[in-house]
Amino acid sequence: RYNFASPENFYLAIGENHLTINAVINGIKEEIRYEEPKTVPEIKPYVDKKGHHGIIVKGADNVMIKFGHCCNPLPGDPIVGYITRGRGVSVHRSDCPNAQSLQSQKERIIDVSWDANPKGDTTYKAEVVIEAVDRMNLLRDVIAVLSEEGANVLSSSSRVSPRDNMAVFRFLFQVSDVGAINSIIRKAAAVHGVFDVHRTMPGEDPAADARKAMKKGSIK
Repeated sequence: RYNFASPENFYLAIGENHLTINAVINGIKEEIRYEEPKTVPEIKPYVDKKGHHGIIVKGADNVMIKFGHCCNPLPGDPIVGYITRGRGVSVHRSDCPNAQSLQSQKERIIDVSWDANPKGDTTYKAEVVIEAVDRMNLLRDVIAVLSEEGANVLSSSSRVSPRDNMAVFRFLFQVSDVGAINSIIRKAAAVHGVFDVHRTMPGEDPAADARKAMKKGSIK
């Protein structure tokens, strides 16, 4: 109909406004003999069928859902959905730097929300950073907190700086109850020597932040 050599050229013309969306819609209507429906069908929100995410995508059905590994959103976090290329909808925390950079692509942003009644087998992942003054048995005491809360540790890393006696631990763990995450953070913060426990954000360097805080005298 529009005499383009390939679909790619057709899409490029739309993207560069050489061909308007209205013109394309009118062409489609003519091709399929479009008729306006008498009633507007109800759009049922999609709930992840696997029950591991508990995410509702507004106005969409049968969509694959995945969480951004950079921020690991949890129920209660403000979230944003991003339509990926061939991998469904990626869900990020609204304050995630990666999500904020995606906001420039408005056409690929989609409304998502937490399901108020997730399935019983829903699980949650969280990555937590624990910063402390290093001492004997510090790691043992921190791991004891995770064990008591039933956290399944998926990965971990640790870094100790002999120069300033600072220890930084990262734990990515999985729990079946989101309330357990807050309990882990609270109990880990009470471990002797620990001065900060928080969920991670992409790009942060907790060890560098801790050194800055010590230089300013806010950590004793």
